[in-house]
Amino acid sequence: MTRTVELPALVSERRHDLDALRAFAMLLGIALHISLSLGGTPWMVMDSRPSGVFYWLYSAIHGFRMQLFFIVSGYFTALLLARRGLVPMLQNRSLRILIPCLLGLATLVPLTNSVIGWASAWNASHPGEPLQAAIVRGDTARMEQLLDTGADIEQPDSRLKVRPLGWAVLWGDEPATRLLLDRGANPMGTTGDGSTALGTAAFLGRPDLLKLLAAKGGDPLAANANGITPMMSTFADPALTKGILRAVKGSEPDDAAMAAIDKGRNEVRAYLGGRMATAGLAGLFGAKSKESQPAQATPPPAAKPAPLPVWLTTYTRSLASDRYRVTVNGWTWQLFEDATFNYLWFLWILMWLVALFALVAALAGRFTPGLSGWRPRLIPSLVVAITLTLLPQFCMAVPVFPGAPPGIIGPDTSMGILPKPHVLAYYAVFFFFGTIYYRNHDTYARLGTRWNFWLPIALVVLFPAALNTLDNRLLNTPLQVAYTWLMALGMMGLFHAVINRQSPAIRYVSDSSYWLYLAHLPLVIALQALVCDWPWPAWVKFLFMLSVSSILLLLSYQLLVRDKPLGWLLNGRKNL
Repeated sequence: MTRTVELPALVSERRHDLDALRAFAMLLGIALHISLSLGGTPWMVMDSRPSGVFYWLYSAIHGFRMQLFFIVSGYFTALLLARRGLVPMLQNRSLRILIPCLLGLATLVPLTNSVIGWASAWNASHPGEPLQAAIVRGDTARMEQLLDTGADIEQPDSRLKVRPLGWAVLWGDEPATRLLLDRGANPMGTTGDGSTALGTAAFLGRPDLLKLLAAKGGDPLAANANGITPMMSTFADPALTKGILRAVKGSEPDDAAMAAIDKGRNEVRAYLGGRMATAGLAGLFGAKSKESQPAQATPPPAAKPAPLPVWLTTYTRSLASDRYRVTVNGWTWQLFEDATFNYLWFLWILMWLVALFALVAALAGRFTPGLSGWRPRLIPSLVVAITLTLLPQFCMAVPVFPGAPPGIIGPDTSMGILPKPHVLAYYAVFFFFGTIYYRNHDTYARLGTRWNFWLPIALVVLFPAALNTLDNRLLNTPLQVAYTWLMALGMMGLFHAVINRQSPAIRYVSDSSYWLYLAHLPLVIALQALVCDWPWPAWVKFLFMLSVSSILLLLSYQLLVRDKPLGWLLNGRKNL
């Protein structure tokens, strides 16, 4: 039996615990973005000393943080409607959410993109190992000198975990590729994520390099450790292609370069199709073709995820299709997939939900005035909300092309001008549950009374189970949903148990958290680029970046925001 913890009643109508919880959700985002460079997964800056602990940290935070934020946002939006009415509520939300979002779109997003471009370019041009650095410079003489003096031809770089041959192919350098192969480089050598140089050549649309690698013993038909073949790599969509090249080379290909990649991919497909036909004919006569067997030992393929429903892949591909690409005065947007709002996407989606809530409230007041005092029962509403979360969660992290590795813990991000329907529906469940929670006037915060049981179950049982079932969408979906809701409700109970009265220090942090999150990302990415090659353990770098960014952001809040017009815009007089 689990002992129920009786929580104290609220001492005032204001929910200081939810104020603090909203700030906590914001500030967790800073820790989340810092951890991304340290976890070994693709990010703008890849640290030279990654640790899997920070992949777990990112996943654990991403699995509940923004969902919790939307519950609290729904609560305060409903509170505003009850206190002030529909029009003042919309005015308040426009001031606090829409205007900061648009101002950030004009200032913080371009600044962030500039810092990302600088950090990615620096990261790509400073591999950290002399042999890779010579490849980036196109200095074959230096490469020969290093190899003659004992440089390890198979040594991956410390950040991207790419071998010298992979760097040569990635940079499209045929002389460097030939030199490394002549010196004995393994054409089937893998990177940190299990990719091979042959897959890179196919991805980049370089049939000349692919043929060279095959001639030196590489198997252009073999899948990598994630089950992706070079042929599959040629079907990567433009957004993915640009994102990968930006991350590893520091710049996105322009339209002419993308056209050249597409043309080269067509040639690669024709070449691979011929090899596949040859391998098939050899199989008919009982012979093992050279093409069907790896030239050298490669890691066994990872377990392949179960096939996805046709409707899900059709839906996902339709969102990324050209039918949603628009051009205005020479500017082109893919309405769903472009990173228009960058990390401010959550404000844009929040405004969509505020507008939807206002529409529902207006229609209810117009056509069903008798329902104005209706209070949905909390527990049945929670059960309905959890159930409604399952379908959009099932639609998250769909692989961008067949054979891609399974997804992540937590929801998709939707940065485009139009929110992705499954993402909007997902956060709508949490937002509208927050509005129902307000209407129930949970004075004793009974919804979170078992937080001391729910949080350990979520973190110790559900989170590891979800992390280890990413290749099984049917099983993983309810695990993720259960983890999300137990963490969100558990954090609500914990904060009410610990912070249910006003505190000047906590109020200051709550007020500052909005600005800290809005302004943090350019600073964090710059710090990640600064420390990525420092010979410090990952946890020391994490604490250093967290401390420095927090101090600088708090100083900027105190000096530039708190008592200035921007502070009034972000927080108002009552910080609702």
